[in-house]
Amino acid sequence: MFLIDIFKITLNIIYLPFKCLKEKNKILFLSRQTNQLSLEYYALIKELSKNNNIEIVTIIKKIEGNLKSYLFNFFLLFKQMYHLGTSKVVITDGYSIPISILKHRKNLIIIQMWHANGIIKKIGLQTLDKRSKKQKKLAIKMNMHKNYNYVISSSKHSSMVFNKAFNVNLKNILNFGTPMLDYIYYRKNNKSKEIKNKYNLYNKKIIVYLPTYRKNMIDYNILLKNIDFDKYYFVIKNHPIDKLNMNDDRVIIINDYIAEDLISIADYVISDYSNVVFEAILSNKKTFCYIYDYEEYKRDFGLNIDIKKQFKYAFDDIDELIENLDIKYDMQYSLNFAKKYVENFDGKCTSRIISFIEKLMIKY
Repeated sequence: MFLIDIFKITLNIIYLPFKCLKEKNKILFLSRQTNQLSLEYYALIKELSKNNNIEIVTIIKKIEGNLKSYLFNFFLLFKQMYHLGTSKVVITDGYSIPISILKHRKNLIIIQMWHANGIIKKIGLQTLDKRSKKQKKLAIKMNMHKNYNYVISSSKHSSMVFNKAFNVNLKNILNFGTPMLDYIYYRKNNKSKEIKNKYNLYNKKIIVYLPTYRKNMIDYNILLKNIDFDKYYFVIKNHPIDKLNMNDDRVIIINDYIAEDLISIADYVISDYSNVVFEAILSNKKTFCYIYDYEEYKRDFGLNIDIKKQFKYAFDDIDELIENLDIKYDMQYSLNFAKKYVENFDGKCTSRIISFIEKLMIKY
């Protein structure tokens, strides 16, 4: 851990001259979630770009977990430091090393726009007690989720989660909702025809399975033996960090569309502890949770929403879930459940965020 202290001190020394540079009317978008601009970032940038007085910079690079990626991201730190030192506002959608470990100018505004709505599973600082002593000590040493001025939330419930997960005062957690909710609200995620044509998905009902990531993944043989492939297409989208390869011609793996677009082709969506559950319900899809590892997941990772107790379409038995696919589905019940955790489903989330950012740019 001594080396981490040296690393942090060294980076902060290197950062000093960048903080002395002239501040610009600039917004920096940082992410290590993907290698391409997220839909939510795109929506914000599209609107902010209408203001010719604002400079917009994006640094989007996923850490892949190999030496080449680690080296690239290490040298990318210097570019990040330059833009952190010269921006007025920074927006991130997850943990970012330079945001959390560097000592920034007092007037730099950092906004955390977490990459999910609803927050079923524990995140951020909530997970520390679920980690090994070594992992917990490392997270604390790396200042995990420090330095946020504001957090974008989708409900009072999510705000309470973010308060604990990021140690941010509730008054600085903004219940605006996210651009993804607008994308769903205006049905811009309706790519059904495009996807069905590309993968020839006609004449059968479609089950879309969107599981969250686990270290110990599901035994797909148990799942697949219960699917009537004469009646259903079974579509799976891998979690972004899951490397699932399945040698079964009956299964259709689609990774070249985001989950929210895949939902548009579904007659049924099956997920688990993923917040895509809310997006599927708000898209008026029959949505189920397959929580075969409920007790284990609750113990090892922790839940903010006890999905088994609070959502009647959550099943730990796959036979029971499959049997319930074609029963009369109470969509209003599911919508009431989703809107408890996603309050701002009104098509105005993006405009609320933009208005807030533009006021910050003027103020500071």
